[in-house]
Amino acid sequence: MYENGRDFDKNDAQAYYWFRRAAAQGDSEAMFSVGFYAYYGRWLRADFREAMSWFRRGAEAGHSSSQAYLGVMYSLGQGAARDDAEAVAWFERAARSGNAVALYNLAVMVERGRGIPQDAKRAATLYQQAIAGGMSMALINLGYLHEQGSGVAKNEGRAVELYARAADLHLPMGMTNLAAMYEHGSGVARNLDKAISLNTKAGAAGSSRGYWGLYRIYNSKERRDLALAEDALVKASELGDSSALVELVSMLGAERQQPRVLRSSELLVRLERAARLETSVAAMMALADYYDRGWFTPVDRLQARKWLEFAAESGSDMGRWHLGRYLVQGWGGPIDKRRAAELWRASELAGNDDAKLSLAGALVSGDGVARDVSGGERKLRELIEKGHPRAKLIYAHFVVVGMLSEPSWDVVDEIRSKADAGDGFAQCDIGFLYESGTRLPKDLKAAREWYARAANLGFEWAVFRQAVVELESGSQTIRGDVALARLQELDRAGHCGAQVYLASAYMPGGPFPTDTEMAESMLRRAKANLSCEDPPRVTLLLGAVLLLEARARPEAIRLLEDAATSGVPEASFLLGSAYEFGYKVEVNPFKAREQYKRASERGSHAAAYSLAQMMMRGVGGPVDVVGASRLLGTIPAEKLQDLAKSRAH
Repeated sequence: MYENGRDFDKNDAQAYYWFRRAAAQGDSEAMFSVGFYAYYGRWLRADFREAMSWFRRGAEAGHSSSQAYLGVMYSLGQGAARDDAEAVAWFERAARSGNAVALYNLAVMVERGRGIPQDAKRAATLYQQAIAGGMSMALINLGYLHEQGSGVAKNEGRAVELYARAADLHLPMGMTNLAAMYEHGSGVARNLDKAISLNTKAGAAGSSRGYWGLYRIYNSKERRDLALAEDALVKASELGDSSALVELVSMLGAERQQPRVLRSSELLVRLERAARLETSVAAMMALADYYDRGWFTPVDRLQARKWLEFAAESGSDMGRWHLGRYLVQGWGGPIDKRRAAELWRASELAGNDDAKLSLAGALVSGDGVARDVSGGERKLRELIEKGHPRAKLIYAHFVVVGMLSEPSWDVVDEIRSKADAGDGFAQCDIGFLYESGTRLPKDLKAAREWYARAANLGFEWAVFRQAVVELESGSQTIRGDVALARLQELDRAGHCGAQVYLASAYMPGGPFPTDTEMAESMLRRAKANLSCEDPPRVTLLLGAVLLLEARARPEAIRLLEDAATSGVPEASFLLGSAYEFGYKVEVNPFKAREQYKRASERGSHAAAYSLAQMMMRGVGGPVDVVGASRLLGTIPAEKLQDLAKSRAH
């Protein structure tokens, strides 16, 4: 009476008091009611353990609803560890009494094979019995079995009938399932207006699936209306479905459209809320895309990298793969190829073939991992056999740069076909082949055209190479000042390659008038640039520039020594030359000989030649004609004459 407000005003506290008293006297219905109050948190705070305790007492006393609810709690892991077999046992006991809740839940377990062998035919029978007992949700499940032909003969008309009965009972899922049948013309004449009406009612009843149905229709060619599609996704997100926000970002980005219903700033706030509060990995990845592509805001790779870090830490394999790409390129932070390879390896183990492809490339090139050409080639061949859309292109790339052996198929044809299809990476490769005259006739005009196509797709390397080719070829197609402006724009964007190229261009022998101060300025920016792939080489160049200037001699020597210690042979050779000839430093033949030796051990022919000359004359150490002859024997004959002339100068 107190519970239902019959004869007395509704009063949960009084109702609970009397239920407890009755339960203490062994009344199984009262035990169920006490458990029900604890389960749903009526009057008192929800407490699953307390609820399970009372449901168990009622169940053991033979109360079928207590048995059914006890089964539900075991199936969901509420109040105890999830135990599907125990849940089925309680559902079976309650179902024997005709309990509709138990019949429905038992049917679900049987249909899915949870805690009991899967049996769609028995599930259909149980759903039918649950419907007869008044369990309206069973209408939807039985309708789905008829739609799929699972456990019963496929009968879309029967499915429509069952969904319609559920919709008439105001069940949102019945409405959305029936809407889908009208949308596709399954079991009923196709009628998009009815589908829209049903989805609208479901959405108004609190079903995000209803709004997803509206989005699907309004994003189709037949009823395309991006404003209504966006509105549907926003409403779905307002019902707590953060995946709708993710889809909204994807839709607007693909259409290059600004949000209409939400301001872009509000969309960003909602995405961040979903990412932080719901720990939605999909939202994190959407935010990374948001900032990476600059869809509704300027490109911000620092922010994109931050969200990829969060996604990777949350276990996203795609997050790990994309973060690895950022670490390799130095986007939004320092380059870290070793960590990139570790991320790709973890993502590959989880089944991500894109990560496997990236790791294969790292193994072939030795970027971030010990070089393992055979291991990388094996992965590439596996991906090619599996049909990965880019594996063959990447294999071809490593063939043309001389890192992999020739396959049975034509690598240039593969690269060209992908380039013609709009692949920016392939377009960069074709541009390189024309620029260098490798495998294709040298053609700087063709190289510029291919680089321009890749540049239009956002490939910074292509923008860089296009500008370099323009400057060095003296092209009249695009004035030199325009090409220079492109390089300067890349410099401002933090492109290390452009900074180093501009510095080299201002050094003696470069395409610009010599300006060592400008070269020094560019190299200092490059040295401070965390995205530079080869910091030791930047250090070498900066040291070389400073060596050309009378000032800053101590810093020049220190920088060259740092580069030499990092394994750059040119740095050791420059130091050797400086100490041998007293160029801006005091002559020190012992140091000169030591530096030449370090450089020659790292493959420098110029250093080997200079060291051999010192050894034959006994400068900076004992005479060693045999050792000098051995060194000269390591230098290709065609280079010896050029080295002799260079040293004479």
